Amino acid sequence: MLAHFVSVGAALSCFGVLIEPVALDFGVGVAMIGLGNGLLMAVSAVCSAWIGPRLDRMSIRAVMMLGGCLLFAGLLGLTRTHTLWVAGLLFSGVAGIGFTLMGALPAATLLAKWFRTHRGRALGVASTGTTLASLTMPPLASWLVVEIGWRETLAWFAWGGLLSLPLLYRGARNPPSGGGSNGPSDLPDAAMESLSTRQVLALPNFWVVAGIFGLAFASGTVMLIFLVPYGIELGIPPAWAGWLLTLRGVFGLVGRLVAGWLADRWRIRPLIWTVIACQSALWCVMIARPGLPVLLLAITGIGLTGAFFPISNAVTAKLFGSERFGQVSGLLNLVRLPFALVAVPLAGYLRDLSGNYTLPFEFFLGGFALAALLTAMLREAEPRDAHATGPR
Repeated sequence: MLAHFVSVGAALSCFGVLIEPVALDFGVGVAMIGLGNGLLMAVSAVCSAWIGPRLDRMSIRAVMMLGGCLLFAGLLGLTRTHTLWVAGLLFSGVAGIGFTLMGALPAATLLAKWFRTHRGRALGVASTGTTLASLTMPPLASWLVVEIGWRETLAWFAWGGLLSLPLLYRGARNPPSGGGSNGPSDLPDAAMESLSTRQVLALPNFWVVAGIFGLAFASGTVMLIFLVPYGIELGIPPAWAGWLLTLRGVFGLVGRLVAGWLADRWRIRPLIWTVIACQSALWCVMIARPGLPVLLLAITGIGLTGAFFPISNAVTAKLFGSERFGQVSGLLNLVRLPFALVAVPLAGYLRDLSGNYTLPFEFFLGGFALAALLTAMLREAEPRDAHATGPR
């Protein structure tokens, strides 16, 4: 949870708050600074594919410590430069690599190897750090930017993050050899054998999982990015529209915990289908341009049922085994990169084409339908874990 909170809080959650003052400082347009986020995501995806297999063989704690040092060194360097290309290199390159080595991938790999029976719950609880960062850091950053400027704000975040590393070092204990210790493996022994990258890429389940969650994450990102402008389009005053994101985030916190609990008890396909069905129904309500009370209920439901991140990690561990979790997750991050890069610009284009947000929401609602079809193609192994219950 700490790794999620610190890495996302420092690198991503405050990006929207800082983009305009940074653009003004460097004398460029907002679009130019906005490229930094896309570049960071691209660097992170490539770095994930490289570091993922190594997380299965080396000290995860050491990787996280190195990542923290790189992340905060990049941010501190950013506060000192006045050259745009150097700033881009420091943020997308140095801080981007540090963000990857410290954050979601090593944290999830660590938990996948420590936990078996309660793996979903552990992943769900840890992932709430991302939501907490999204809820708390932007207001703090907004206040600090006004009071002391964006450079000093980043410096405070960087030094605060560095101070968190000793606590992270103490808590992030490397797993014992052979994986987790609180339950039997849910895969046959043969599934735990080492695979090369080419062999992983040849597995049908790999591409099915990449497609399911690539589509789901893309749709979720579109709703996250355009929720506030959509609320304004429906007549909500701009001063109040920001609270729509807060509402989604608060109930998303609960949703991550519920999703992790369900991942331990339900089979994979019924779980994914249930979440997709709930999201699709709630998106249909949003597309119908409801009044404020119904809109708030729909956003609450979207937050509660949209926790695809812990489900994705739990599914990856179940299908491919904890021994190769880092390798498969790193490759999945790389393969899903096109979904992440295309989703927001495409949604913006569709909005400009149609003049409102109904068309982009309808288009990405189709992504859920395609994800549901792909879920039927999953080859789900029979669980050997006696605790696996729920719908079949």
